[in-house]
Amino acid sequence: MNQSYLTHLANNSQLHHTKARQPKLSANCLRWVTPLSVSLLVAIISLLSLENKALAVEQVKPFAVRAVHVTFRPRLHKPATYRTIIDQASKLKYNTFILNTGGVHASSYTLSKEGKIRFNRWPNQQVAELFAYARKAGLEPIFEVKVIGKQDVIINEMAKTHPGLLIPLEKGIKRKMLNPAYRFSDGKDAYDAVALPMLDQMIALYGDTPPRYMLLGIDEIPVEFIDECAKALNTTTPKLFAQLINRCTEHLLAKGITPILWGDMFLSEALSKPGHGVLGFDHDPRITSGHATFISQKKNPPSTLTAVNDLKNRDKIIIGDWHYGDINQGEYPSVDYFQTLGFKDVWGATWYDDKGIRAFAHYAAKRNCGGMIATSWHTTISPSVRHLFAPLLNNSSIYFHNPNFKPTELDLTYRMTPTSQTNIATAATEKRSGIFQFTTPQFSYKVQLPAGPKPNTDTVLIIRSEQTHKVVKTVPLAFDPTSHQLTAPFSMPKTATTATQCYGTILQWTDQQNGYMVQKIHPAFFNLTQHQPVHTATAKNNEWFSADFSALTAEQLSRGLIYAAGQIPQILNIEPPVIKVPPVNGALNCRATSAWVKNPGTLWQQIATQGMQLDITFKVTDSFEKKDHCALVTLGSYS
Repeated sequence: MNQSYLTHLANNSQLHHTKARQPKLSANCLRWVTPLSVSLLVAIISLLSLENKALAVEQVKPFAVRAVHVTFRPRLHKPATYRTIIDQASKLKYNTFILNTGGVHASSYTLSKEGKIRFNRWPNQQVAELFAYARKAGLEPIFEVKVIGKQDVIINEMAKTHPGLLIPLEKGIKRKMLNPAYRFSDGKDAYDAVALPMLDQMIALYGDTPPRYMLLGIDEIPVEFIDECAKALNTTTPKLFAQLINRCTEHLLAKGITPILWGDMFLSEALSKPGHGVLGFDHDPRITSGHATFISQKKNPPSTLTAVNDLKNRDKIIIGDWHYGDINQGEYPSVDYFQTLGFKDVWGATWYDDKGIRAFAHYAAKRNCGGMIATSWHTTISPSVRHLFAPLLNNSSIYFHNPNFKPTELDLTYRMTPTSQTNIATAATEKRSGIFQFTTPQFSYKVQLPAGPKPNTDTVLIIRSEQTHKVVKTVPLAFDPTSHQLTAPFSMPKTATTATQCYGTILQWTDQQNGYMVQKIHPAFFNLTQHQPVHTATAKNNEWFSADFSALTAEQLSRGLIYAAGQIPQILNIEPPVIKVPPVNGALNCRATSAWVKNPGTLWQQIATQGMQLDITFKVTDSFEKKDHCALVTLGSYS
C-alpha cells in the first residue's frame, strides 16, 4: 500500500460528527430481471487495500464516520471470521464496526426465561473480546438491537412462561412484537422488565469503556402490531411508536450513549404532497416511498409517519437513512427531510449496488452528512450472495473516502472454448451460454480488456454450481499488458452425474491504479452435458420465429436441455422441477437460480397438475440490447 496514502487516510480518519425479481414476458421477447447470484473466505482474501491513485478525481473530505455493518451469526461463524472482517475493514480505513444481532428470521442471541442474554454457541465473553479487538484495530463497535418488533426469536423462550408478552397477528405475519401493555407480577411493564435491561446487558459487554452509539433496529415493523397495542393502551399508532422509541433513547442518552434509528418507519409517499401531518416540514415531491405503513393489509392502514412529531431529543439522535439503489437520478430527498426535522446527524446506508453506493455517497457529501454505513446483511452468511461482500467492502471504502470517485465503465468480451475437439461444443460468450461435453479435458478462458485497466495479481475466475451455489473451481488469471487479455487454461472436476449441470462464473480483480474492485457476474455461463441440446426452432437473422415446445418427444425432454436460438447478455438457465410430479409435455419449468420468480402458488399448482400452453416469440439478431432477452431453458413441470 502506498504509504503517503495511508498517512492521508490517518490524518482524515478521526471519529467525529457534523450536524446536519420478477420475470416479465413481453410479446416479442422473454425478459428476466436477474439478481446477482463463493465462499466467504474467498471473498475476504480477495480484498485489497486502497492505493494512492484511488483519489485521482476531484478530492473531497472523507466522511467522518465510515462504518461497515455486518450480520452476526455466531451459530455459523467462529470469532476468527469476524476478526478477519475487522482486519480488512481496518486496512481499508473504516472506523466503525456495526454488529447486527438479527431478529425476524434468526437472531444471534436469545433471552432466557429469566431475561438473560445468551449468544448462540458463543460465550458472552467472546462477544466482549470481539468488541475489544475492534477497538484495538481502530473501529468503534456498535450493536444493532431490536427493541421494537422482530423480537419473536429473541423473546420466544421467555414468552412461553409469560403468555401475552409477545403480540402475534392472526394474519400469519411471522414477525412478533414485545407487548408494551404486558405487566409482570412486580408491576413492571415489558419495556422496564425486558427491553431496557436487554440494552443494559449489551452495554455491559463493552467493558470499562461504554459505547459511543447504539443502533436501535426499528426498521420494517408491521404497523398493525403497533396499532393493536395502541388500541389496547387507548392511544394512536404514531404516538405509541414515539413513546416506545423515547423510552429507549432516553435510557441510552442518560448513560451518555448516542442513539441511532433506522429512518424507514418515518418515511412515506405522503410526504410528497402537503397535508401529511409532519410538523415543520412542507412537502417534497421527490419522496415516493417509505415504510410508515409497512405490510398493512388494510384499505386505510395505520401509519407511523407522524410519530416523528412526538420524538424527544431529535437533536441528540442520529438517523440511519438506508437506500440500496440509485434512486431519483442520484437524489436522496429523505436526507433533506431528516435534516429539516433537526436530527443530530444523518448517516446514509448502502448495500451491494455499486451505482447506488456511489450516488448516495455523492449526495450525502453534498448535504454534509457525517457518516456512511456499508451494510452487508446476508452477503456474509448466505452462500448464494457471499461473492458480493468483497467488492461491497472494498469499493464502499473508496466512495466513503472520496464521494466524487467514479470508476471507468468497462465493456468486456468473454470467450470460453474447449482446447481440444469434442462432440458437443458451443462457445460461451457474454452473449450466450456455452454447452460442452462432460468429458471435455480442458478449457480456455479469455477476457478482452480495453486499454487502461491494469488488473492486479489477485485476478480470479470463480466457477460455481447454479444448482447448489457451491464454488467448484477458483482459477487464477494471467494478464498480458500487450494484448490486454486475461487468460487461463483450466479443467473441471470430474463428475459421475449424467444430468446436465449448469455453472455460473464470477470474474474479479482490483485495479492497480485506483484500488477499485471489478466484479463481473455471469449466471449460467456454461453447461456440461452428455447430449446435444434440442433445437426447438431455427430462423435466419432478423426474422421472427416461435419456439414450439409441445412437439418435443419424451426422449428429448429427458435430456433436460432445450435451446431456443438467440443471444443474451445475461443468460437465463432454468433448472429441473423440484416438485415430484411427472413432466407435462409442453410445459415450461420456471424455477431459476438466476431469476426471482414471484407468482401465486395456486398458479404453480394448476400448471403442475394440468400443464399449460405457453407461446414465446424470439428474434434472432446480431445486435441485442439488454432489454431483448432470449433464453436457454429446460422443460418439465412448473414449480
